[in-house]
Amino acid sequence: MTKVFSALRGSCLPILLLICISGFSSPEKLIQIHYQEVDLAVKKTFIYEDLTLQLFENETLIKSSKIRLNDDMKIRSSLSSLNPVLLHQLSIPSKKYRYDGAAMARLKLVYMTDSFTSPIFDADNPPSELRYLIPKIKTLIQVN
Repeated sequence: MTKVFSALRGSCLPILLLICISGFSSPEKLIQIHYQEVDLAVKKTFIYEDLTLQLFENETLIKSSKIRLNDDMKIRSSLSSLNPVLLHQLSIPSKKYRYDGAAMARLKLVYMTDSFTSPIFDADNPPSELRYLIPKIKTLIQVN
């Protein structure tokens, strides 16, 4: 019985390690945050990269601001509890954009080796996991 258990344990261990490594691996380094809002008249794109936040309206650069390290840390900490691999599965609290012309939005997180995109959501009602990040990005571009 002990030999059978030892043989099973030896052959299953690599499989378990592979499942653990591939199932729970997190991306290495966040390179860019790409947030986009689209309504009937304007497409706004916020790109955050290397302590710089840029705002584009209809593909034209409107504003570019350097972000303080303290704000960068707040943005990154707001993402620390979010598993980017599951970003596409966020629960959407409202789908008004589908029928009343409300602005729709989407968030994309770009890492060194991969990128992850949220489902489309109402710009004024993001998923609970993004309720700090989205207003913070929008406020930073207006303040700076």
